[in-house]
Amino acid sequence: MIMERFFFATFASICIFSGSLIANELEFFVNACRSSGHNPTLIQSGWAEVTKTARFHDSEDALRKVINERLDVWKDSFSAEKLEQMKESMFRMERDGTKSFERVLLKGNEQFQGLRRSETRQFVPSKDDPSIKVPAELPGIIFGVGNPNFPEKCEFLRWEPVSRTAFISNEFFGLPEFHRFGRMQGSFVHNAIRTLLDDTSRSKFVFPPKGIEKFKSFLTESGLEFSIAGEKEYDNGATATVLEVKKGDKVAERFWVDASKGYICPLIEGFDLEGDGVREIKSSNFFLHRESGLWFPTQHSDKTYAATTGETVHFFTYQIDPSTFTINQPVSDEEFCIDIPVDGKVKDNRGGKNRSYVADQPGTLSLAKGGLDLDRMSWLRTTDGEFLLQKNTNGRQYLFVAIGVALFALALYLRIRERMKKAS
Repeated sequence: MIMERFFFATFASICIFSGSLIANELEFFVNACRSSGHNPTLIQSGWAEVTKTARFHDSEDALRKVINERLDVWKDSFSAEKLEQMKESMFRMERDGTKSFERVLLKGNEQFQGLRRSETRQFVPSKDDPSIKVPAELPGIIFGVGNPNFPEKCEFLRWEPVSRTAFISNEFFGLPEFHRFGRMQGSFVHNAIRTLLDDTSRSKFVFPPKGIEKFKSFLTESGLEFSIAGEKEYDNGATATVLEVKKGDKVAERFWVDASKGYICPLIEGFDLEGDGVREIKSSNFFLHRESGLWFPTQHSDKTYAATTGETVHFFTYQIDPSTFTINQPVSDEEFCIDIPVDGKVKDNRGGKNRSYVADQPGTLSLAKGGLDLDRMSWLRTTDGEFLLQKNTNGRQYLFVAIGVALFALALYLRIRERMKKAS
């Protein structure tokens, strides 16, 4: 999430697209966008087992600031002492790097949206030898629904088995979007696709003539230029065409694209306004998924670094197991459910509500059908002192009790006021 904000900020002052393009360059770029992982007619669903490694090299103060902002949303759900322990633990993990096994599912890729599930296994230092990392004993589960580019429209459900607590929020947890690996991506491409599509063409991912004209008008108005900068080899002999986006004599973004394999993109380089590199998205060791006919990488990395010093700020690497990789196969709604046991807890932080619940009976939370309405779940009971009038059988009782208390207080007040008048 930090990386995405940084990348968006980098191009905030640049017009989205470029100026003069010869026809084949425009067609080449548009075809590459059409073959991106956003295309729901190309990739509708699937799952993959991914080994993810994350390393963070911010300064200590900057890293602690980010962690504080990330965890302070839970300050009403944990004691101050517990929250500080969580912050310190996260700081050590992100400073030293973490490694996890994740099973990621994708269902529903329309309009940049989809359901995703991640089962995470964290690695921790061995007690016998701290230099050796071993799998942590208990995994966590994260779900997400919605468009992560608009967090207020997203819902994320995270289960922590240690505390037997489900957390619901609008915070983007950064689930790996494996369907985008090895294809055109990033804020520049994302904005291009949004310009090329309209409401009638979005679900079929067809770029209509008016979308192309709108795209061309941005090219004309912008000071950027697209150009083909030759060819480069990758993956031991495969060849990619190099497409550059330039502003004057400075490169703003560079794409390596192999049209012969469905416009896969083994390398994307992003640059700041001075033309210095700030981001590198790299994919390698591509394999052909025979059932879908699509090429995907077994290795993918995403690195952000400081242009002035070259110091790495964030570095994520992903290793995909081709034997477990599946695209465009049915994914059951049951995959997006979490079973809550009796006395299990639910913390709802959506929209800053900070509400707490406990399960009186076993129940299920699911994002398969969209958002969660906890107040309509009769097996949940609020623990934050609020009356839930929507609770099926208990709602009327709570309402009657509340009305009775109010009437009693009113009667008592009137009697006291009458006695005071008589005394005077």
